Amino acid sequence: MSDILEPVLHLTLTTPPDLDTVTAFPRVADLTLSGLDSPTLRLWTARDATTGRIASTGYERSEVKQHVLIRSVAVAPALQGLGGGLQLARFALDRAAESGAT
Repeated sequence: MSDILEPVLHLTLTTPPDLDTVTAFPRVADLTLSGLDSPTLRLWTARDATTGRIASTGYERSEVKQHVLIRSVAVAPALQGLGGGLQLARFALDRAAESGAT
């Protein structure tokens, strides 16, 4: 992630113990929470010390592990319109490719 949001977005991988606190952002962004507890889901979030979560992105891997569904791409309203959603989707695609998705 190299454009305008690079200094702002420091994405961290969500772990199962973090899941309860992480679901608040997708809920506010009106994204589905279905499947967020799936072991095939990889979800990253960025946080702001002042306002909390500001972005999320992730992917869900198929059973054969070749295919992924990009999901939970969300950007806080204050950062919308700056290309952040595209950067987040690209981040998820890059992580999926690194994990073997084709």
